Amino acid sequence: MSFTFNLVMLIMLLTVVMLYIVQARRERSLQGAAGNSITILSIVCTIYLIAILSIIFNLNSGHVLLLDVIAVLGGAFLPFFIRGHFDKSIISFPLLAERFELLTIITFGEAIVGLTHFFDVANFTLIPILVFFIVLTMFGSYVIQIHNLMEHMRVERSLRLMFSHYFIVISINLVNCRIGANA
Repeated sequence: MSFTFNLVMLIMLLTVVMLYIVQARRERSLQGAAGNSITILSIVCTIYLIAILSIIFNLNSGHVLLLDVIAVLGGAFLPFFIRGHFDKSIISFPLLAERFELLTIITFGEAIVGLTHFFDVANFTLIPILVFFIVLTMFGSYVIQIHNLMEHMRVERSLRLMFSHYFIVISINLVNCRIGANA
């Protein structure tokens, strides 16, 4: 399974690198977003290649898992450290914000569905109502902060928007997993 995962990740990311190479050739420069993405993805692809070679040469599976974690974290956080001349106008902030809002709303919906197992009509307590109220309050806070208070027409790189939503979705899913574990 580990070999298949690493191989598929490498093939998928190399395909994305090829698309960025095509874009860089169109721009006739590696200085823009395409060149920056090629650099970041090349580092991540190298880590996946090392993981594949580790599997082929029967190295410890713990090392392969560590390499996979490093590759995922590298892909997520390298854009903070490797910055090129990024044209902020290529990102449609309103569209990106809308997509992340939809993803988060779906995740909140899944959390509410997950709560249904927590309610037991035969053995009723106030804890499920409290947990429901907490999830509802989280959703209300999210809507007020992201949908109502955020300036949707700005032009920026959007890393804060993306990473804050990663953490929001992860947090909601962790609450949902905890709820499911108690059911």
